[in-house]
Amino acid sequence: MIYSIPLTSCECMAVSHHMFPFITLVSFSSPSSSELIAPESTRAGPLCMHQYKNQFGAVRIADEPRDRVITTWPATAKHITVLFRDQLFSVQVLSEKGERVPIKTIEGQLRMLVDQVNAVPQLQLQPPVGVLTSEHRDTWARIRAAISQNPTNAASLNAIDSSLFVVCLDDYASADDIDVSHRNIFHGRSARNRWFDKSMQFIVESNGRAGINGEHSPADAVIPGRIFDEILTSEPAQDPAGATSASLAAPKHLLWDVDATTVEAIRVAEENARKAIDNTDSVLLHYGDYGSDFLKKVKVSPDSFMQMVYQLSYYRTYGRSTPTYESASVRAFKHGRTETVRSCSVESVKFTETWEDKHAELARKLESFDKAVASHGEYMKAASTGKGVDRHLLGLRFQLQTDAERAQANIYNDPSYWSSQHWRLSSSNTSPGDNHWGGFGAVYPDGYGINYAIGKQRVRMSISSFKAEKETDSTAFRKTIKGVMDELAGVLTDANARK
Repeated sequence: MIYSIPLTSCECMAVSHHMFPFITLVSFSSPSSSELIAPESTRAGPLCMHQYKNQFGAVRIADEPRDRVITTWPATAKHITVLFRDQLFSVQVLSEKGERVPIKTIEGQLRMLVDQVNAVPQLQLQPPVGVLTSEHRDTWARIRAAISQNPTNAASLNAIDSSLFVVCLDDYASADDIDVSHRNIFHGRSARNRWFDKSMQFIVESNGRAGINGEHSPADAVIPGRIFDEILTSEPAQDPAGATSASLAAPKHLLWDVDATTVEAIRVAEENARKAIDNTDSVLLHYGDYGSDFLKKVKVSPDSFMQMVYQLSYYRTYGRSTPTYESASVRAFKHGRTETVRSCSVESVKFTETWEDKHAELARKLESFDKAVASHGEYMKAASTGKGVDRHLLGLRFQLQTDAERAQANIYNDPSYWSSQHWRLSSSNTSPGDNHWGGFGAVYPDGYGINYAIGKQRVRMSISSFKAEKETDSTAFRKTIKGVMDELAGVLTDANARK
C-alpha cells in the first residue's frame, strides 16, 4: 500500500522527512495490543478482530520443510528495526515501561543512526543481508539456518524477529511520479534496503511519500489498511497525549559475521531480485470521475460493478473470458480469512459477449449487465457466509496423504479443475482507499494482479503483470479499464435518467 503524506514547512531535514509518517504507527501498537481498536462490523454482524494481533511483532521465519509464523501478543517489544543504506539497526522507540515518548526523542534516535552510517567508510559497512529475504524461501531457509550458528548473526536475527515492525528509510525520492513510488514500495530498486519477513515494513522515501510492504501470511490486506487509515485520519504529527520524556538506548547497529559462501549467496540473491524486479510491470490508475456515490445512485453494487469492468476489459482485450479470483472476507467467523469469489460466471460471459455484439440492442446489453451484477452479488454473499467452494476443495485436497489417495480423487486429476483455477485475473477490493493505493503481483505468468479501492468520488487501483509474457501489458490494460469505466458510466447514467 502506498500513502501520500504531506510535509510541513518545518520538516526540512532528511531525518524529519522520514520521522513523522511512522511515529503514529509506534503509537498505534499500544491500542492494538490493548484491544482498544473499535470493533468492525457489517450490516450482517460483527467481524473477527483476531488478525490485528498478527501485526506488531509478527514475523515469518524461513524454515524447512515449511516456514513458521511467530506472533507475540500482546506485543512486548519496545524497539523497531530500521534500515538505512542497507544497514540494519535496532532502535528503541518506547520507554522501558512501554510508554510513548515525544516525537523529538524518536527523531533524535533516527538522527543518530543516520549520522552513524554516514560516518562509516563504504568498505566498512555491513553486507546487505536484507536482500536474502527476497530469495526463494527454501534457499533463504538454508542460508538462515547456516548463519544462525554464529552468535553475532543469531543476536541480529533475534533483534529483527522480535521488533514491533520494520522501517525502511530510502535515501531516494521519485519526485511526483506516483508510479515510480509504487514500484519502489512494491519491491525496491534492488531489495537490499528491505526485510521482507516482517509482517509490516513501513517504507519512507526522502520526500516523505510512504507505504507499507506487508508479509501476507499473518493477515489480510484490509488489516494494515485499516491501521493506516486510522493513523492518517486520527493522529496528527505532534506529540501524542501521555507522551513522557524518557532516556532511550542508543540505536544498535546490527552486525553480521558472514563467510565467502554467504557473501556469494547475497550476490546471487541481489541478481535474482533484480531479474524479478525487471520482469515486473506494475502501474497505478487514479480514476477521479466517479466512485461509490455515483454507483449507488444508479443502483449498482460498487464491487460488482468493478468486477464487471474487469470482465469486459479482459474480453475486449483478448476476445475471451478467463477464470477470475476475487477475495471475499469470511471474518464473520472466528479466525476467518478469505474465500474465493469466481467473478467469471455464466452470466458475466453472457454480459461481455452481448455488450460487444454490435447488433445487440441496448436493452439486451443492460439486461445482461444487470444479471451479471446480480449473480456476482449472490456469489459474494454466499462466499462471505461460509458457502464458498474453493477453500473447501483445497482442504479436501490437503487431506490426501498418499499417491494412491490422490490417484483416486478424480476431481483433482481432471484438467478442467486446474484450468478453472488458472487465475489470469486475480483481484482484491481494499475499499474505501481514500488515503492509499494497494497492490500485489500477478499469480500466473500470463495474468494480471489487480487491487482496487472504491472511494466515494474516486477509484484507485494497481495493475500488475509480467514483462516476459508478451500477451500482457499493464499500461495498455489500464487504458482499456479506464475506457470501459467511462463507457459503462455513460450508459448507466442515460439509462437511469430514462427511468
